[in-house]
Amino acid sequence: MVYLFESELPENKSIFLALTLVYGIGKSKAVLICKKLGFSKNLKFKNLSIEQINKLVKTIEFLNIELASDLKKSKLLIAKN
Repeated sequence: MVYLFESELPENKSIFLALTLVYGIGKSKAVLICKKLGFSKNLKFKNLSIEQINKLVKTIEFLNIELASDLKKSKLLIAKN
């Protein structure tokens, strides 16, 4: 297992399915990320190189997607108001 974005991502799953396990990334965002990086949806996470994983992280940061604890905090603030 690989630990990214406060989530454990299984190495034997496709990158598309692994990304959907991250809180805040659904199917549409996973497709967008895969397209931006030129990854096949069927590419296994274990087949990614370190360079590709770094590009993945930078792309998600560049897209400004709120993930995991940041997203949960935002939802709590909205619910309190």
